[in-house]
Amino acid sequence: DAATDGEDRLVVNILHPHARDDWPATRDAAILWAFTRYAALAWAPRRVRVNAVGLGVSPVTAAQPAEAAGQPAGPAPARPATAADVAATIMAMWGFPSMTGQLIRLGA
Repeated sequence: DAATDGEDRLVVNILHPHARDDWPATRDAAILWAFTRYAALAWAPRRVRVNAVGLGVSPVTAAQPAEAAGQPAGPAPARPATAADVAATIMAMWGFPSMTGQLIRLGA
């Protein structure tokens, strides 16, 4: 139990890329993102932090306005995330002990 052993825990969910009009994949990403947020709240007292990394994906639907979804209003060129990018992001998450319930989008 993390509450008794004095160690923090970090759970990182990975959201994989998919086409914007792929509704099943969009639904799955939205479910995983919702789980990340709610688990972060529920598990925080046990010193378990839960975050997500989106690889070229954001858990929103194509019809959702960008400003309502926390996305840039215009296109922003981005290169695909590398394994080193993912590793550096997870290490940064680990280094910020109060970071929980966040989604970091790489290559999006």
